[in-house]
Amino acid sequence: MTEKKFASQADLEEKKVSFDKLSEHAYAYTAEGDPNTGIVIGDDAVMVIDTQATPVMAQDVIRRIRAVTDKPIKYVVLTHYHAVRVLGASGYKPEHIIASRDTYDLIAERGEADMKSEIERFPRLFQAVESVPGLTWPTLVFEKRLTLWLGKLQVELMQLGRGHTKGDTVVWLPQEKILFSGDLVEYDATPYTGDAYLTDWPATLDAIAALEPRKLVPGRGASLQTPEAVRAGLDGTRAFVSEMFAAVKEGAAAGKDLRAVYKETYQRLKPKYGSWRASSFVKTYTQPVYPYIKPAEFSGSPQHWPVIVAGAGPVGLTAAIDLALHGIDVLVLDEDDTVSVGSRAICWSKRTLEILDRLGCGERLVQKGVGWNVGRVFFRDEQVYQFDLQPEPGHRRPAFINLQQYYVEQFLVERAKELPEVDLRWRHKVIGVTPRDDRVALRVSTPDGEYGVQADWLIVADGSKSAVRGMLGLESEGQVFRDRFLIVDIHMTSDFPAERRFWFDPPFHRNQSALLHRQADDVWRVDFQLGWDADPEEEKKPERILPRL
Repeated sequence: MTEKKFASQADLEEKKVSFDKLSEHAYAYTAEGDPNTGIVIGDDAVMVIDTQATPVMAQDVIRRIRAVTDKPIKYVVLTHYHAVRVLGASGYKPEHIIASRDTYDLIAERGEADMKSEIERFPRLFQAVESVPGLTWPTLVFEKRLTLWLGKLQVELMQLGRGHTKGDTVVWLPQEKILFSGDLVEYDATPYTGDAYLTDWPATLDAIAALEPRKLVPGRGASLQTPEAVRAGLDGTRAFVSEMFAAVKEGAAAGKDLRAVYKETYQRLKPKYGSWRASSFVKTYTQPVYPYIKPAEFSGSPQHWPVIVAGAGPVGLTAAIDLALHGIDVLVLDEDDTVSVGSRAICWSKRTLEILDRLGCGERLVQKGVGWNVGRVFFRDEQVYQFDLQPEPGHRRPAFINLQQYYVEQFLVERAKELPEVDLRWRHKVIGVTPRDDRVALRVSTPDGEYGVQADWLIVADGSKSAVRGMLGLESEGQVFRDRFLIVDIHMTSDFPAERRFWFDPPFHRNQSALLHRQADDVWRVDFQLGWDADPEEEKKPERILPRL
């Protein structure tokens, strides 16, 4: 029995977080259609607007705030009540949690039920849900309007009308004409209307437009940083709400049942809004964000290392750990501040696991991964071959485990941090390499500027499109298999066995091949062969993917 869990077109992509500076006082934390958070930095305090879903998820917002200010986070504002927006509040340790009286009443009326429902329906959006201490209760409640002064910065909290919920609040910076709308405005994202006041919503959007905001942070979608973009966000939300409501009223007036009304409304809206992100996503992993630390080289002469590794992927981290276990000091430089995005490499062989056992992290991979020994090959829907890579019992490790690459990198990072011989530096980008007879000299770019460092040996492990190899004029020799594949990760609870399944010319993807693997966290990966001439952008569209699944 197979149960697909709340998959939507947006589930097919990892979300990239952006932290946009709108002014000296305003920032937007956005994540490609996931719930947004706004930040206002005053002269003496910070205000956070909508919190993320859990205190653990709030830590990434706090990390980014701390990159631009050390002022205390005194205020958290709830633009409305939905659990996914407010349950992270305790993570900020604010002096006050502020909400409208109507929002407070919604929490009192059905806060517990809403929390339970959202956590069950949207598990991806509630990472580390165990960190939630319970309902978020406002400590400061207002009616219609509240003015706060953060030093000399005026901040207006206003109820301009009902729309997404009865408690909708906007946060307005009149001196800078920047507005945080909550879910009253969505950009390229489908508004949730389960608690909406659809007859009121357009007028409330008109009231926002009357303020003439120059910039606007919507509830979901990219921050809108020009008056033209703000108008587009308002107009798009207004059009969706109005057209959807009109279609539903038309079906109801015709006496059609709920299923028929839903189907017809969906088909009517799909051509115009089908590319918008849906409200329900499934995500099973939150990217760790590793801190940038200013290096000692800025206060002294260049250091000399026995070995420098460029790139903190699986190869670079494995090499660094192995060197450290042999007593060799090693510096690892990576231009990013997190692990890889997407499942990427997932099949880890018994021999690889034995190497990782020696390095002290193999057991973590095995415990988290999905072991398998059996593979099946199908022609269309008929099995034509089966193999068992480990037919005899008694092996310590399975023939393979499946585990998403981001987990492997995370576990390797954590192992490297345990070893004093490893200096792992994030957001340190190698921008120059000069080989010499007895050493190699590097130039490294950081948020604080550039510095130089030297080593006896340089290990280049910055990926297949290595910038460092390019600086050295080195080619990566090998054969290229000219084909294209579409890789889809699906969240699905199933009793399907953990086997490798490969199809030639399957009924669901004719004249090509497909491969199925089970991964950790009930994530299943399907690799679809497309052919060299396929258009990657077209093949990534949901209407091309979903029928195959």
